[in-house]
Amino acid sequence: MKKYQQLILVILSVFSFVSLLIYRHEYNKLRYVLEVFNFFGTPGVPSHQNAGHNVSVDKYIMSEPLPAWQRVSDTLYLYSAYWEVVGNKGHVKAPAIGVLNENLNYGCYLWYEFHPNPVKAQFSFSELPRKNSESAKKSKSIKTKGFMFYCEAGNDETSQAFLPIYKIKTDRAVQNSTAICVLPNEFYYLKKRNYLEFLTFHRVIGIKDFIIYGANFQYNIISPILKDPSLDTNLMVLQWNYPFYGDSHMMLYIAENDCILRASGLYENVIILKWNQFFVPNTHSSAQTIISNLDPEKKMSVLQIYTSVFCLEYNDDPSLNSTQPLIFRKTRYALLKNDDPVLIYNTNVKTGATKRISSSIVNVHWYAKCNNLELKLKKKADQSMLMFESEIMQSKIMRL
Repeated sequence: MKKYQQLILVILSVFSFVSLLIYRHEYNKLRYVLEVFNFFGTPGVPSHQNAGHNVSVDKYIMSEPLPAWQRVSDTLYLYSAYWEVVGNKGHVKAPAIGVLNENLNYGCYLWYEFHPNPVKAQFSFSELPRKNSESAKKSKSIKTKGFMFYCEAGNDETSQAFLPIYKIKTDRAVQNSTAICVLPNEFYYLKKRNYLEFLTFHRVIGIKDFIIYGANFQYNIISPILKDPSLDTNLMVLQWNYPFYGDSHMMLYIAENDCILRASGLYENVIILKWNQFFVPNTHSSAQTIISNLDPEKKMSVLQIYTSVFCLEYNDDPSLNSTQPLIFRKTRYALLKNDDPVLIYNTNVKTGATKRISSSIVNVHWYAKCNNLELKLKKKADQSMLMFESEIMQSKIMRL
């Protein structure tokens, strides 16, 4: 009899444990949904908290529909899709990521508003070239390849397109408008003050629009910014459930391509930065003034800005205390060969022309951990960030 009682107790224990796991799983799902509703608003219900505070130009919302990595096969994923009209023809462009030697024997269909069934279209693709940069060489695991997929509509259907995709604006972007695309964190977490320093500094130099790819991102940090219209800062966070781990270089490149497509027709200039990179003019000027002076005739598709790596292992400036922002305390950078320029895209110019900008005009400060070899290199002082100290410390964003 005792054996049966023990067996019943074991069964009940197992059942209770499994029930607890199921409850915990469902609780976490519900909690996540509530967090999303709290941040983005309930679908179909106007949100007074977020209204007008997404990244927008003339109220043009850039986050609808919300993108997410979706599986096409076990080794191929799509992130987003864009409807683009070139001449009299329309096509869909979709950034994708897959493994090396991926078999791309696919077809595609477009579903129009007044059609009961999808319409077959022409599928093609191009490979996204892997940048020959220092970060690409350091990538520990190069197992993935980036693609741009195209799905071209027939001539008789182009004017009727109604697609569940993001439609690129065909107008020329507003002159002298600039946004920053913030690339996803490379599998590490930042502190709240790191985010606030980044947003505060770039707001001080005149940039108010940020498109943020939200890997490892703490949404509660920007919630006060969204709620306070007096800050005049537009943030829009995109989900980033990247399906592969290890090849961070290609991950960042896919996000960069997506952001250029998303901003085309809205912003004239798009700066591609990471959270630990700061676009620093060497004079007390706004970012837009600097960019306009770099290419006054607007003939360049891309401007390349040099980066200086400020090693986090270096001692702080002795004249500053540890409570000061990191960007003030680190005033020396390593004299290393850095072939990772930060890019500024002009979405109105399609010439493909590129211009490299002298670091005496503007430079990108990159605050990062350095390896032993880099730490042995000579250092050079740069205190240009201190020009903006008083404005940064007085900023309401910095005090959040």
